[in-house]
Amino acid sequence: MPDDQRGEEMELDIAKLAQAVTAAIVPFLPQLTQMGGKALEAIGEKSGEAAWETAKALWQMLWPKVQRHSGTQKAVNDAATSADDDATYTLRWQLKKLLAEDTTLASELAAILNQNGSVTTVTASGDRSVAAGTINNSTIVTGDCNALK
Repeated sequence: MPDDQRGEEMELDIAKLAQAVTAAIVPFLPQLTQMGGKALEAIGEKSGEAAWETAKALWQMLWPKVQRHSGTQKAVNDAATSADDDATYTLRWQLKKLLAEDTTLASELAAILNQNGSVTTVTASGDRSVAAGTINNSTIVTGDCNALK
């Protein structure tokens, strides 16, 4: 495979990883950015959710690196305080740049996601769109005045 194709393939992997990391941490960013270690442990004990454990593990690896990149740190703060999709997209873009620069961090985060289970993100965009993680033996109908027979 030519070097330029390998670079594109790596870019796609980094983009997917940035998307998965963003999806895993964004729901928990308010807690991750505002609380100290003991409070984080209490949330984990209380919730016991795999998603929380994954987010916490990712955050513990990410935070020291995020602190060194002002653009990424601002994106984290924006995503933690805003439900706006643009804040999430900006965070994903900043994480993508950070992971492209630090392949060791990228490998470590990928290992956490593989160990704890990855996050599936499904987005419905546009009029009458449908989003689902998995659909089996189902009929999906969109539109006005439709009837199933």
